[in-house]
Amino acid sequence: MKNLIWLFSLVILVSGCANPYYRPWASDTSPYRPEDAEFIPNSAENIRAKLAREHAKWKEEIDRYFKEHPERLAFKDEVINKKIRIGMAKEEVLLSWGKPGDINRTVTQYSTHEQWVYSKQYLYFENGILTTWQD
Repeated sequence: MKNLIWLFSLVILVSGCANPYYRPWASDTSPYRPEDAEFIPNSAENIRAKLAREHAKWKEEIDRYFKEHPERLAFKDEVINKKIRIGMAKEEVLLSWGKPGDINRTVTQYSTHEQWVYSKQYLYFENGILTTWQD
């Protein structure tokens, strides 16, 4: 029985020290060193950096779109503020709100109607222009 207890204690001791960042003598309680943050996928630093990169990419997409379509500049403030307005093009709504959960399309001889579903909001487009929404 003593051998079993001894073996069990040894296993616990070895498994606890298997982590190369385990430093029981260190004053902080974190098992990670700050310089290792790039290797920790969900660290606060990595999350902030990822969000900053995504935001910069989104701003570049907005600038590129409105540079290519200067006649649509009236809608740039709404896109930046993540708002919508009647008369916006589908691309502007995509830049503002992102991809919808679902798209229902009706094609007739004269036009194309689309219903974009965002949770409990419905946006209606006629020939690529936002004409109505419903919440």
